[in-house]
Amino acid sequence: MLANENIPLFMELWKKNYPSGEISDTVSKIITTKISPSYPLNRKLKDILSINVRKFNRTVFEFLGNTEYTLAHMKHFPLVDNEDVLKRQDIFDILENSGVGMPGFYREKEFTVNGESGFYSRSRSGCFFCFFQQKIEWVWLYEQHPQLFKEAMAYEKEGFTWKENESLEQLSKPERIRRIKEDHLKMLESDSQKKSGFLIDILELPEEEGCSICFI
Repeated sequence: MLANENIPLFMELWKKNYPSGEISDTVSKIITTKISPSYPLNRKLKDILSINVRKFNRTVFEFLGNTEYTLAHMKHFPLVDNEDVLKRQDIFDILENSGVGMPGFYREKEFTVNGESGFYSRSRSGCFFCFFQQKIEWVWLYEQHPQLFKEAMAYEKEGFTWKENESLEQLSKPERIRRIKEDHLKMLESDSQKKSGFLIDILELPEEEGCSICFI
């Protein structure tokens, strides 16, 4: 919805949430400013959310009505009017307290490398061979679910690899695994200095793209 080519539609849908159909100059400027290196997507999203979370949710829901996503077939979505500020752990607490429980692949497992300890898990749900998972997640799959890792390897043939320029066979070499774990520890140390628990910051990883299956 925030793509530059959707600016006119975004403006039109946002106006629907105002009785007069008019919006302030501040909101208009945010919506019409194109995403660029100097004004990235995450900044535009934060700016819009700071104006009005509920109106943003409603606008997104209306936008999805014009797509092929599953939510396009729903007339109502309970979280549209939600304004709670929830962090990652809040979501996990809700799952645990509701009796549903947190998916096992989100539960962190400890690993050691060069005498240092770290933790890894899946950062998102979806296919075990997800194109967009991090390399440390492939290591997690290799060590925690070796049979699934072997199954993912079986798909790699005739030049196809899940990760660009590296096959799972190459990734699973002991020296390569050690390097990936070392890099992951460095990343964790860097991320800890950000001191943010918000999902928008936690999920802001190098693999920013994702497929529609996870959304559905």
